[in-house]
Amino acid sequence: MAYACRLFPPDSTDRYRATQDGRDAGFQSISFYHREKELVVSTQRSFEYLNGAGKRIEYAHTAREIWLNGWLNRFESTTRHGEKQNRVFAETVDHVTLLVRTTESQIPSLVTGYVVPGNLWHRDARLVSRLMDLADGRLKLVNVALAGKEIVSVGGGARAASHYRIRGEMNLDAWYTDECQLARVLLPFRNAAPVIFALS
Repeated sequence: MAYACRLFPPDSTDRYRATQDGRDAGFQSISFYHREKELVVSTQRSFEYLNGAGKRIEYAHTAREIWLNGWLNRFESTTRHGEKQNRVFAETVDHVTLLVRTTESQIPSLVTGYVVPGNLWHRDARLVSRLMDLADGRLKLVNVALAGKEIVSVGGGARAASHYRIRGEMNLDAWYTDECQLARVLLPFRNAAPVIFALS
């Protein structure tokens, strides 16, 4: 199914409503913009959740990806999670290797090979065994398994979507429409209700 979809979405913005245990928690938006040979992907995510101790935690994340000829060419992000804040800067050094710098670490890292971001908008997020966490700049090993096809609420209506379980160094559930559009993401927390992002 993945290769039946175009590699990149057209110029557009996908907007998601975040909820936890049925209450409004925040939002996420992913915007796509084509310019010459590049694709620019901008992500904004802002939500507040209750952790297992009943404490309210704020999370805010912005990221900007630049894709060139189907490869992630560079990206930058700023993330605030509670009291912690981190910035990430990454750029290619030889087309297939990303040099990643973060404010949390003084030592840059090199990431080689085909990289798919962990915000899951990319059609190949279901096909790879590692995802780039844009919030901390680390490549995470994962196992992605198809859990079946389900009917999910999208934009006030019902759509059929394929449910994938992502487990490993990132733990998420994601649902994709037949057009490979990310329709829903479930972000779990220990001893607390998950935050769900649903396409609006």
